[in-house]
Amino acid sequence: MRILFITSTRIGDAVLSTALLNHLLKEHPDAKFTICAGQAAAPLFEGFPNLEKLIVVNKKPLGRHWLSIFAKTVWRKWDIIVDMRRSAISYFLWHNKTYSPLKEDGDCHKVETLGKMFDVKADQLELTLWPTPEHEKAARALISPKDTVLALGATANWSGKQWAADKYSRLAKRLTAEGGILENAKILVFGTEEERHTVRQLIDSLPSRRCIDLLGKTDLLTAYCIMKNANMFIGNDTGLMHIAAASGCPTLALFGPSRDELYRPWSKLTKVVRTDLSFEEIVSSPEFDHKQTKSYMHSLSVEKVEEAANLFWLSIQKNAPRQEKRNTA
Repeated sequence: MRILFITSTRIGDAVLSTALLNHLLKEHPDAKFTICAGQAAAPLFEGFPNLEKLIVVNKKPLGRHWLSIFAKTVWRKWDIIVDMRRSAISYFLWHNKTYSPLKEDGDCHKVETLGKMFDVKADQLELTLWPTPEHEKAARALISPKDTVLALGATANWSGKQWAADKYSRLAKRLTAEGGILENAKILVFGTEEERHTVRQLIDSLPSRRCIDLLGKTDLLTAYCIMKNANMFIGNDTGLMHIAAASGCPTLALFGPSRDELYRPWSKLTKVVRTDLSFEEIVSSPEFDHKQTKSYMHSLSVEKVEEAANLFWLSIQKNAPRQEKRNTA
């Protein structure tokens, strides 16, 4: 059996699509998969166990990238085509069955929408990624399993979703201070090198002996491996947030000008804290402009996130303790 899986160009959406990919792998363990993904998201699938071919999609004007995908997939019959992009390409390929996501259903989470494609209940769908031994080795070189770790995703692909660097700084210092829930933890700061200017204040303000600057120093799957051994991730609504949730790391997600009911991290060990202003209040404001460069996260206080983190940690320790090595302070 051969399956063609066309996923997103965006990292976050691609991670969410692994819920369906994981389901297909369990249902068809001997199938060979060809995965099409955008340039940013494609590295997520390099370690997929049944991968026959990974097609990296470079977006072109007027949708010409679909011609390239067609040329690379037209030469064989597909037993199943899953097209997360809802394109017309499956009409032109030789196949038995094709599936695409249904139209968004009100307040239905994206993973729930994916489940409806195969009539699978959302609680049966689980995000996962497939790192290689090389990714695991790279992660171990950066962080010891014995370390207590607070991971921060303080950057964002859109500044409107980015909580202020100075607030991340104050929060990290409080949570890792003496008597804090992650006392003396190492603080990991993730992001790309191009995003450094947005979080330089955060990195410079943290104790150098405990701050680990990972901006531009890890690929996506190595970050995933690191998250698997982190005690908590706190970050903006980004692809990295979804990677953290997929890893099983307790994930506290900060939301403002995006809908947490649709995009909240998908895992049992997750919690959302959002701005005092609702999504509707933010986007309906006359001042709202999705093209601007200012943040819409200002109404989210350090105190509110700190309280959420403390309560989240206590609930984890009480109800769902993770590996023995995790901090129990």
